[in-house]
Amino acid sequence: MIDIRKTLWLVLLISTIIISYYMTTNIYSNKHNENNSNKIAVLNGIKLKEKAKCFKLHETNSEKLNNILRIINEHELQIRKDYNIIQNNSKLSSKQKQNKITKLENNWKKIYIHYNKEVQNIKEIDKKLTNYIYEKLNKIIKNTAKEMNINVILNKESTDTIFIFYNNDNLDITDTIILRLDEELKNFDIKDLNNK
Repeated sequence: MIDIRKTLWLVLLISTIIISYYMTTNIYSNKHNENNSNKIAVLNGIKLKEKAKCFKLHETNSEKLNNILRIINEHELQIRKDYNIIQNNSKLSSKQKQNKITKLENNWKKIYIHYNKEVQNIKEIDKKLTNYIYEKLNKIIKNTAKEMNINVILNKESTDTIFIFYNNDNLDITDTIILRLDEELKNFDIKDLNNK
């Protein structure tokens, strides 16, 4: 005869073992997935800017800019010298001095306009270069993060202006924090600070 109590006890024991096995496997699996889903990497932004060849292109633009500024300064010094020579020339009448000074000023305006256009052109090219490099860099960082199953890439260098290079969109809690902060401070009045 079958003992119902023993059978129930046996079924309960087997069920407990099966449930324990699945729970343990599930906990391990979730823990493993959590580790993968929260994978964080670091990138040294300073080293990136120093070592990546594309950032050296900025140095070329800086050299061009410095060269133009040097030329402008040389022209300005020469015009000042010429101006002093005209002013101190006692053989020239006031009208002659004024005509020569007007020519100098007009010449300086032409020089300044010409080189100012070049400076603006270099700055515009440098801005386009920066945008292009960062567009490519962001794409590479994002693709690398996906390839390596990384959700956050932090800047290893604390002195750099960029703190986070990449984060998975589902890690962004900004909207949640805004809602909670607004809820927490919904009845807040600045006058209340006087009472604290």
